[in-house]
Amino acid sequence: MQFLTDFGDQGLTLPLSLTVAIAFAASGWRRGALAWVGVVVGTLGCLAVLKVLFMACGWRWTSGQLSSPSGHTASAALLYGGFCLLLLRPRGAWRHATLLIPLLFAALVGLSRVLLHYHTVVEVIGGGLVGTIGAALLPRLAGPPPPLLSLRRVLAPIVLVLVLLHGGQLQAEVLLRSFVIEGLWPPASCAAPPPRGAVRGQVE
Repeated sequence: MQFLTDFGDQGLTLPLSLTVAIAFAASGWRRGALAWVGVVVGTLGCLAVLKVLFMACGWRWTSGQLSSPSGHTASAALLYGGFCLLLLRPRGAWRHATLLIPLLFAALVGLSRVLLHYHTVVEVIGGGLVGTIGAALLPRLAGPPPPLLSLRRVLAPIVLVLVLLHGGQLQAEVLLRSFVIEGLWPPASCAAPPPRGAVRGQVE
């Protein structure tokens, strides 16, 4: 399960995101590269905001069931699912069915997070929905790929990054949790300590 969950770690997904953007731009798909960067930054930024909010107030809003939406699950749905949607470009009745692709990536990585006891089911569902929404926006914003887009040129650096960096871990959630714990964020309504065991100290 750790092998599977590492595909969603920021130690891999952040450099992978940059690699995809560069590969698109180098292949002549500048609109695709800009859309990719915008959606990835926007989606992960929204996720970071949600994490800080729920780290501070989740114990009050959800009785401890959601203290941190899963970043691994969101990243898997967004990056792997979104990349597939960009290349498949389905039409007609199949267009909506392909949203199952990012949901599938979210389910696989989300299941690993739950089985490894890093997140609750509610947290992986929350992260999966955020990532899937981002993935669904990508084809609309990127437009059609160039007719002469070389899949080999795009996939080669992506596979290389996956092989070289899989297993690397970036404890991004530790920094966010420190931001909350040190009192830089929590609003007055959430300043009281949560019930015992309501907020877990898991990694993202």
